[in-house]
Amino acid sequence: MSRNEVYDTLTKYGINSGGEITTFSDVGEIFKLFRFFEQGELVSFERPDAYIKAGNEILIIEHFAIDGYDTFGDGGSKLKRNENEMQKEFNKISATTDGVYVTKPLEIYNSYDGFLTNCKARFNHHYKQIESYKQNLLKKHVANATTKFTVCFLMDEISPLGTLTYDGEKICPVCLAKSKEFLEYFESMKDVDWIISAVVLSDGLKPYFFSQNEISECKKSVLDYAAFQFLSSNPMRADFKILIPNKE
Repeated sequence: MSRNEVYDTLTKYGINSGGEITTFSDVGEIFKLFRFFEQGELVSFERPDAYIKAGNEILIIEHFAIDGYDTFGDGGSKLKRNENEMQKEFNKISATTDGVYVTKPLEIYNSYDGFLTNCKARFNHHYKQIESYKQNLLKKHVANATTKFTVCFLMDEISPLGTLTYDGEKICPVCLAKSKEFLEYFESMKDVDWIISAVVLSDGLKPYFFSQNEISECKKSVLDYAAFQFLSSNPMRADFKILIPNKE
């Protein structure tokens, strides 16, 4: 991951440039997020990935990738690991002046259950580190004993085509704020205050925000993704390289 991964992701979502972000209630938590951006500066860091300080309040932002594919036992992404393995295989192939072009399926299939498993595994891995993030900010004199912390997980959907279902009328990208199963999980993880993520649409990314204080409101408009038809896919990886002759 880039040292500036939080900044890069928020830029990708359009949030850094004042783009729209969807919220699901009028509780007002979103305005606290805006206040941090208006009064403070986003600082790339290490453990946590970034923070914003406004007065004696600190917003901790921890970024991690999620996708619709199940994880390995250690929580690692099957999508990323298969991509890396195929890249290693491709790198062993010698280029020619005619070029080398390889297209290969990653041999993994996504599912709604896989998406939930992946999200919870990645969430839980970072959740266990929250206290160490706070202690590190104290150690580096960014925070003090009276600092009020807010914790935000930036859950970045990286599935090649998004995580999509079909409800019989239209395609519905899976939104964590409308997933009954994920909301129940999030409700039990009290040390994370906010979540920022995005759904993948045909015309780009649509970021959204929800908080612990909005879970009951979100539950009023949940979608039964488990009952919808899941649009599964086996993504392909394509690589190309060519040897340019030395004319000297």
